[in-house]
Amino acid sequence: MNRLRELGIQGTVCWRPGAPLEQIRREVRAGEHDLIIVGAEPYSRWRRWQTGGLIGSLLGWADRPVLVAR
Repeated sequence: MNRLRELGIQGTVCWRPGAPLEQIRREVRAGEHDLIIVGAEPYSRWRRWQTGGLIGSLLGWADRPVLVAR
């Protein structure tokens, strides 16, 4: 977050308990966000998410860009 602030980019990081997909849906519904950023786990887990888990579901309903970063 500090690097983003130094570049003049505003943002908020929220850590919430619960199932990740449901937490993302709640946050997206509650605010007017331009971008959804999801942190990826190590490669093998990322592959599982991409092929039908979190990322596949997220891409199915997201109405804005999604950035998946390692």
